[in-house]
Amino acid sequence: MILIDSRAGSKELVKPLAAMGLPVEETMLDYGDLAFLGRGENGKKVFVGIEHKKLPDLVQSLTNDRLAGHQLPGMLGMFDRCWLIVEGEWDHDPEGRVTMFKAKRKRSSKRLRGSPLAVALEQRLLTLEIRGGLHVRCCPTQHDTVRFLCGLYRFWTDKDLDEHKSHLAIHAPDLDRGLLIPMSDFRRVIAQIPCIGLRTSAAVEKYFWDADKNEGSFRRMMLATEAEWAEIETINEKTLKPRRIGASRAKQITEALA
Repeated sequence: MILIDSRAGSKELVKPLAAMGLPVEETMLDYGDLAFLGRGENGKKVFVGIEHKKLPDLVQSLTNDRLAGHQLPGMLGMFDRCWLIVEGEWDHDPEGRVTMFKAKRKRSSKRLRGSPLAVALEQRLLTLEIRGGLHVRCCPTQHDTVRFLCGLYRFWTDKDLDEHKSHLAIHAPDLDRGLLIPMSDFRRVIAQIPCIGLRTSAAVEKYFWDADKNEGSFRRMMLATEAEWAEIETINEKTLKPRRIGASRAKQITEALA
């Protein structure tokens, strides 16, 4: 269930989010405009909070320090993960001041009241994200905001955090077929070591696999000598006949692991 603050501003997201098939409920939130429970590592509950600000409101809250001095500390104390959505398409004028595009006339923009320098605004947002722990997402329109919220909700609720593994893809020339082969995380690491690659990683994984623990032994791999690496048997890619890693490759591998 996505809890949405029933006060003006965030309330306008109720209908479009419901139209996307998301479960929504209006309530009063002490901090943030939206909140929901997600699934962390091993199913641990994660409370996610989102502050939704349109660009004029953002500029005002930064000017009077309400965002950094009141809302941010409250969100960090209440939620496990915090996001700030900035809604509105903006640019800067010849003097470098922030301008905002009008909704009905896309290429017509005007300077906001109390408009800061655009570079200064970027810096403030970076500070909130890097030093303040607040993930910042800029969405030009409400349509973009709703799409992002849908993706954010699905990311945190469809499966546990540690089950998201698309970031573990390996960049290598032979991955067209390799991607079809299920691999352990241990083998993925091995494949990144210089002079091993995807195909040889299968033989290395087998050699250092701990059957009792049903996992690869990083300790054995790191402590292996050049001679031990040289004797690991793999397959020649051209002749498909057995061969050893050999002394030359073994030396490069142990140097890379040193």
